[in-house]
Amino acid sequence: MLDGEIAAPPALTEGEYRQADLAVRAACAAELLGEFVWLTNNDRMEVNVNVQPHGLDLDFADPGAADAAFRAWWPKSDRWAELVEDEWWEEDEADLHRLDDETLAKVLTEFEEHNLEQARSGAWAMGDIDDYDIDDDPQPRFPGDQLVVFLGRDVFDTVTAQVADGSGGVAPPAYGIGLPVDVSDDDYGFQACLLLVGAESVGIVTIDASA
Repeated sequence: MLDGEIAAPPALTEGEYRQADLAVRAACAAELLGEFVWLTNNDRMEVNVNVQPHGLDLDFADPGAADAAFRAWWPKSDRWAELVEDEWWEEDEADLHRLDDETLAKVLTEFEEHNLEQARSGAWAMGDIDDYDIDDDPQPRFPGDQLVVFLGRDVFDTVTAQVADGSGGVAPPAYGIGLPVDVSDDDYGFQACLLLVGAESVGIVTIDASA
C-alpha cells in the first residue's frame, strides 16, 4: 500500500452483518426507551445492552452441565467485575437466579408495566393527560404509550436473536440478578440484570431504575 492510501475495510460475512445490525438496533431501542421512562424530574431509567462471547463449549442437550459451566464463568467475566466495581451489588449479592419460562414472562410483564407507569406519570407531569387515579382500570392512554411497549419488547427480542445464533433453535437460558424485582415502599427504584445465554455468546441487559 502506498503512503496516504487507505486500506479497504475487511469484508464481513452475512452473519457478521446481521450481528452488527442487531447490536445497533438493541442499543438504539434501549436508549430510546430510557427517554420515555423518567423516574424523577432529573433522572431517567438507563438500559444498557452488552453481548459478548463467553468462550464456553455449552451443550444445551445437557442443561445441568451447561448451567454449571455458565455459573462458573460468570463471576470471572469482565462485566461481572464492572457491575461489582460500580457498586450495583456486593459480591455476595450478585448470585445468578435461573429464570424458567414462567418467571421470565413475569419479569418481562412487570418491566413493561413499570415502564408504562413511569412514562404515564411523566406524561401527566407534562400536561399531556389529565389527572387520573393509579387504581383505575384501564389506565389512561398517553402519547407514545405503544412505543414504550414496543421498545421494551424489542430490546429483549433483539438480544435474544443475537445470542440465539448457533444454538440450534434452542431458546437461550435466562438468568437474573435482582429479578424478579422485589421493591418495597422504602426503596428508591431498583437495579437488575438479565442474562440470556447462547451457544457462543451471552446477552447482558442491565436496568438502572433507581432514582
